[in-house]
Amino acid sequence: MKTYIGKSIVSLKKAPGGTEIVDEGLYGMEAEVTGRQDGWLKLRMFYGYEGWVPEDGVVFRKTERTDVRKIQVVRASFADVKAQPRVQAETLLCVPRGAWLMNCGTWEEEEWLPVQLFCGRCGYVPRTAVTESVRETGEAFRRLPVPEQRKRLTETALSYLGTPYRWGGKTSLGIDCSGLAQMTYLLNGWIIYRDAQIKPGYPVRKIPLKDIQPGDLLYFPGHMAIYLGNQDYVHVTAAPDRHCVTVNSLNPASPGYRSDLARSLTAAGSIYV
Repeated sequence: MKTYIGKSIVSLKKAPGGTEIVDEGLYGMEAEVTGRQDGWLKLRMFYGYEGWVPEDGVVFRKTERTDVRKIQVVRASFADVKAQPRVQAETLLCVPRGAWLMNCGTWEEEEWLPVQLFCGRCGYVPRTAVTESVRETGEAFRRLPVPEQRKRLTETALSYLGTPYRWGGKTSLGIDCSGLAQMTYLLNGWIIYRDAQIKPGYPVRKIPLKDIQPGDLLYFPGHMAIYLGNQDYVHVTAAPDRHCVTVNSLNPASPGYRSDLARSLTAAGSIYV
Protein backbone atom coordinates (compact mmCIF):
# COMPACT_ATOMS: atom_id res chain seq x y z
CA MET A 1 0.00 0.00 0.00
CA LYS A 2 1.42 3.38 -1.02
CA THR A 3 1.60 6.21 1.50
CA TYR A 4 3.28 9.59 1.90
CA ILE A 5 5.22 11.27 4.68
CA GLY A 6 2.68 13.67 6.19
CA LYS A 7 4.85 15.77 8.50
CA SER A 8 7.81 18.03 7.90
CA ILE A 9 10.28 15.41 9.16
CA VAL A 10 9.42 11.92 10.42
CA SER A 11 12.02 9.71 12.10
CA LEU A 12 12.23 6.14 10.83
CA LYS A 13 13.02 3.83 13.74
CA LYS A 14 14.87 0.53 13.68
CA ALA A 15 12.03 -1.18 15.56
CA PRO A 16 8.39 -0.29 16.32
CA GLY A 17 8.32 1.89 19.41
CA GLY A 18 12.10 1.91 19.51
CA THR A 19 14.46 4.82 20.06
CA GLU A 20 17.19 4.19 17.46
CA ILE A 21 16.69 6.34 14.37
CA VAL A 22 17.84 4.83 11.08
CA ASP A 23 16.58 7.47 8.64
CA GLU A 24 14.25 10.42 8.19
CA GLY A 25 11.29 10.71 5.86
CA LEU A 26 10.65 14.21 4.53
CA TYR A 27 7.28 15.75 3.77
CA GLY A 28 5.62 14.36 0.66
CA MET A 29 8.07 11.52 0.05
CA GLU A 30 6.52 8.26 -1.14
CA ALA A 31 6.76 4.94 0.66
CA GLU A 32 5.22 1.47 0.68
CA VAL A 33 3.68 0.07 3.85
CA THR A 34 5.16 -3.40 4.39
CA GLY A 35 4.11 -4.07 7.99
CA ARG A 36 2.00 -2.88 10.90
CA GLN A 37 2.42 -3.38 14.66
CA ASP A 38 0.97 -1.64 17.73
CA GLY A 39 0.29 1.69 16.06
CA TRP A 40 3.48 1.64 14.00
CA LEU A 41 3.91 1.15 10.26
CA LYS A 42 6.92 -0.41 8.58
CA LEU A 43 7.79 1.63 5.51
CA ARG A 44 9.95 0.96 2.50
CA MET A 45 10.91 4.39 1.25
CA PHE A 46 10.95 5.03 -2.51
CA TYR A 47 14.75 4.72 -2.42
CA GLY A 48 14.58 1.24 -0.88
CA TYR A 49 15.40 1.92 2.78
CA GLU A 50 13.14 0.59 5.53
CA GLY A 51 12.12 1.70 9.00
CA TRP A 52 9.18 2.09 11.38
CA VAL A 53 7.09 5.25 11.86
CA PRO A 54 4.04 6.10 13.99
CA GLU A 55 0.79 5.79 12.05
CA ASP A 56 0.17 9.54 12.38
CA GLY A 57 3.44 10.27 10.55
CA VAL A 58 2.00 9.36 7.16
CA VAL A 59 -1.06 10.08 5.06
CA PHE A 60 -2.99 7.90 2.64
CA ARG A 61 -4.62 9.25 -0.51
CA LYS A 62 -7.57 7.84 -2.44
CA THR A 63 -5.73 8.59 -5.67
CA GLU A 64 -1.99 8.28 -6.21
CA ARG A 65 0.15 11.14 -7.41
CA THR A 66 0.89 10.04 -10.95
CA ASP A 67 2.16 13.25 -12.56
CA VAL A 68 5.73 13.57 -11.26
CA ARG A 69 6.06 16.76 -13.30
CA LYS A 70 3.86 18.39 -10.65
CA ILE A 71 6.07 17.38 -7.70
CA GLN A 72 8.49 20.15 -6.75
CA VAL A 73 11.51 19.40 -4.55
CA VAL A 74 12.49 21.92 -1.89
CA ARG A 75 16.04 23.16 -2.49
CA ALA A 76 16.24 25.89 0.16
CA SER A 77 17.48 24.80 3.59
CA PHE A 78 13.88 25.23 4.75
CA ALA A 79 10.79 26.65 3.07
CA ASP A 80 7.75 28.18 4.75
CA VAL A 81 4.45 27.28 3.11
CA LYS A 82 2.32 30.40 3.46
CA ALA A 83 -1.47 30.70 3.54
CA GLN A 84 -1.27 33.56 1.05
CA PRO A 85 1.39 34.59 -1.49
CA ARG A 86 3.06 37.15 0.75
CA VAL A 87 5.76 36.97 3.41
CA GLN A 88 3.49 38.38 6.14
CA ALA A 89 0.92 35.58 5.75
CA GLU A 90 0.36 32.73 8.21
CA THR A 91 2.85 29.88 7.95
CA LEU A 92 0.96 26.64 7.37
CA LEU A 93 4.00 24.37 7.34
CA CYS A 94 7.79 24.58 7.31
CA VAL A 95 9.48 21.90 5.20
CA PRO A 96 13.18 21.02 4.82
CA ARG A 97 15.40 20.71 1.78
CA GLY A 98 14.47 17.51 -0.07
CA ALA A 99 10.76 17.60 0.84
CA TRP A 100 8.23 17.05 -1.95
CA LEU A 101 5.43 19.55 -2.62
CA MET A 102 2.59 19.10 -5.11
CA ASN A 103 2.27 22.06 -7.45
CA CYS A 104 -1.39 23.01 -7.94
CA GLY A 105 -0.69 25.97 -10.21
CA THR A 106 1.71 26.62 -13.05
CA TRP A 107 5.48 27.01 -13.08
CA GLU A 108 4.97 30.35 -14.82
CA GLU A 109 3.93 31.98 -11.53
CA GLU A 110 6.36 34.86 -11.01
CA GLU A 111 7.23 34.84 -7.31
CA TRP A 112 5.02 32.38 -5.44
CA LEU A 113 4.15 28.81 -6.38
CA PRO A 114 0.78 27.41 -5.18
CA VAL A 115 1.10 23.95 -3.61
CA GLN A 116 -1.49 21.46 -2.39
CA LEU A 117 -0.99 20.24 1.19
CA PHE A 118 -2.22 16.89 2.49
CA CYS A 119 -4.53 18.72 4.92
CA GLY A 120 -6.46 19.94 1.88
CA ARG A 121 -5.33 23.55 2.01
CA CYS A 122 -3.49 25.34 -0.75
CA GLY A 123 -0.34 27.13 0.33
CA TYR A 124 2.35 29.19 -1.33
CA VAL A 125 6.13 28.90 -1.41
CA PRO A 126 8.68 31.20 -3.02
CA ARG A 127 9.54 29.85 -6.46
CA THR A 128 13.23 30.20 -5.62
CA ALA A 129 12.78 27.68 -2.78
CA VAL A 130 11.93 24.72 -5.03
CA THR A 131 13.20 22.94 -8.13
CA GLU A 132 11.06 22.69 -11.25
CA SER A 133 10.04 19.05 -10.66
CA VAL A 134 11.36 15.68 -9.50
CA ARG A 135 11.63 14.40 -13.07
CA GLU A 136 13.00 17.58 -14.63
CA THR A 137 15.67 17.91 -11.94
CA GLY A 138 17.16 14.54 -12.89
CA GLU A 139 16.73 15.07 -16.62
CA ALA A 140 18.38 18.50 -16.51
CA PHE A 141 21.29 17.11 -14.49
CA ARG A 142 21.90 14.28 -16.96
CA ARG A 143 21.98 16.71 -19.87
CA LEU A 144 24.95 18.53 -18.36
CA PRO A 145 28.51 17.65 -19.37
CA VAL A 146 30.01 15.23 -16.84
CA PRO A 147 32.49 17.80 -15.43
CA GLU A 148 29.55 20.13 -14.73
CA GLN A 149 27.61 17.27 -13.13
CA ARG A 150 30.54 16.58 -10.82
CA LYS A 151 30.72 20.27 -9.94
CA ARG A 152 27.00 20.28 -9.09
CA LEU A 153 27.45 17.30 -6.78
CA THR A 154 30.30 18.93 -4.86
CA GLU A 155 28.41 22.24 -4.63
CA THR A 156 25.36 20.45 -3.24
CA ALA A 157 27.44 18.63 -0.63
CA LEU A 158 29.21 21.85 0.39
CA SER A 159 25.85 23.61 0.82
CA TYR A 160 25.47 21.56 4.03
CA LEU A 161 28.74 22.86 5.56
CA GLY A 162 28.35 23.49 9.28
CA THR A 163 25.21 21.36 9.60
CA PRO A 164 25.39 19.53 12.94
CA TYR A 165 25.85 15.77 13.12
CA ARG A 166 22.67 13.81 13.77
CA TRP A 167 22.49 10.03 13.67
CA GLY A 168 19.94 9.06 11.01
CA GLY A 169 19.42 12.68 9.99
CA LYS A 170 19.38 14.20 6.52
CA THR A 171 18.26 17.82 6.86
CA SER A 172 19.89 21.12 7.77
CA LEU A 173 18.78 20.52 11.37
CA GLY A 174 21.17 17.58 11.53
CA ILE A 175 22.63 15.02 9.16
CA ASP A 176 24.80 11.90 9.20
CA CYS A 177 27.48 10.78 6.75
CA SER A 178 25.33 8.63 4.49
CA GLY A 179 22.47 11.11 4.75
CA LEU A 180 24.77 13.80 3.37
CA ALA A 181 25.81 11.57 0.47
CA GLN A 182 22.25 10.44 -0.23
CA MET A 183 20.84 13.98 -0.24
CA THR A 184 23.71 15.26 -2.38
CA TYR A 185 22.78 12.78 -5.08
CA LEU A 186 19.01 12.81 -4.54
CA LEU A 187 18.82 16.58 -5.00
CA ASN A 188 20.46 16.03 -8.37
CA GLY A 189 18.12 13.25 -9.46
CA TRP A 190 20.11 10.15 -8.42
CA ILE A 191 19.10 7.48 -5.91
CA ILE A 192 22.06 5.93 -4.08
CA TYR A 193 22.05 3.61 -1.09
CA ARG A 194 21.28 5.24 2.26
CA ASP A 195 24.08 3.49 4.21
CA ALA A 196 27.88 3.72 3.98
CA GLN A 197 28.40 0.83 1.59
CA ILE A 198 28.33 0.06 -2.11
CA LYS A 199 25.20 -2.04 -2.55
CA PRO A 200 24.20 -4.02 -5.65
CA GLY A 201 21.12 -2.66 -7.36
CA TYR A 202 22.17 0.96 -6.94
CA PRO A 203 24.14 3.02 -9.48
CA VAL A 204 27.38 3.46 -7.50
CA ARG A 205 30.14 1.08 -8.62
CA LYS A 206 33.52 0.47 -7.04
CA ILE A 207 36.45 2.19 -8.76
CA PRO A 208 40.22 2.19 -8.09
CA LEU A 209 41.20 4.79 -5.51
CA LYS A 210 43.64 6.28 -8.00
CA ASP A 211 40.73 7.12 -10.32
CA ILE A 212 38.63 9.20 -7.91
CA GLN A 213 37.31 12.50 -9.21
CA PRO A 214 35.15 15.27 -7.70
CA GLY A 215 31.68 14.02 -6.80
CA ASP A 216 32.78 10.42 -6.31
CA LEU A 217 32.30 8.70 -2.97
CA LEU A 218 34.86 7.55 -0.41
CA TYR A 219 34.09 4.64 1.90
CA PHE A 220 35.50 3.88 5.33
CA PRO A 221 34.32 1.34 7.92
CA GLY A 222 30.88 2.68 8.89
CA HIS A 223 31.54 6.04 7.26
CA MET A 224 31.52 7.76 3.87
CA ALA A 225 32.42 11.09 2.27
CA ILE A 226 32.11 13.02 -0.99
CA TYR A 227 35.39 13.66 -2.79
CA LEU A 228 36.04 17.29 -3.75
CA GLY A 229 39.32 16.97 -5.65
CA ASN A 230 42.90 17.86 -4.70
CA GLN A 231 42.70 15.15 -2.00
CA ASP A 232 39.98 17.04 -0.11
CA TYR A 233 36.62 15.56 0.85
CA VAL A 234 33.47 16.75 2.58
CA HIS A 235 31.77 14.62 5.21
CA VAL A 236 29.99 14.92 8.52
CA THR A 237 31.91 13.96 11.62
CA ALA A 238 30.90 13.27 15.20
CA ALA A 239 34.38 14.20 16.42
CA PRO A 240 34.17 16.38 19.57
CA ASP A 241 36.12 19.25 18.02
CA ARG A 242 33.85 19.58 14.96
CA HIS A 243 30.60 17.57 15.20
CA CYS A 244 29.29 18.87 11.88
CA VAL A 245 29.67 18.80 8.11
CA THR A 246 33.26 19.78 7.39
CA VAL A 247 36.09 19.44 4.88
CA ASN A 248 39.12 17.25 5.53
CA SER A 249 42.02 15.98 3.45
CA LEU A 250 43.85 12.81 2.47
CA ASN A 251 47.04 14.86 2.12
CA PRO A 252 49.36 14.44 5.15
CA ALA A 253 50.72 17.95 4.54
CA SER A 254 47.27 19.56 4.80
CA PRO A 255 46.00 21.13 8.07
CA GLY A 256 42.78 19.21 7.46
CA TYR A 257 44.46 15.81 7.29
CA ARG A 258 42.68 13.05 9.22
CA SER A 259 45.18 10.23 9.66
CA ASP A 260 42.55 7.89 11.10
CA LEU A 261 40.37 8.19 8.01
CA ALA A 262 43.25 8.18 5.53
CA ARG A 263 44.51 4.90 7.00
CA SER A 264 41.06 3.28 7.04
CA LEU A 265 39.90 4.26 3.54
CA THR A 266 38.61 1.02 2.06
CA ALA A 267 36.94 1.88 -1.26
CA ALA A 268 35.87 4.53 -3.72
CA GLY A 269 32.65 4.51 -5.69
CA SER A 270 31.27 6.37 -8.68
CA ILE A 271 28.14 6.58 -10.81
CA TYR A 272 30.37 7.36 -13.81
CA VAL A 273 31.38 3.82 -14.74
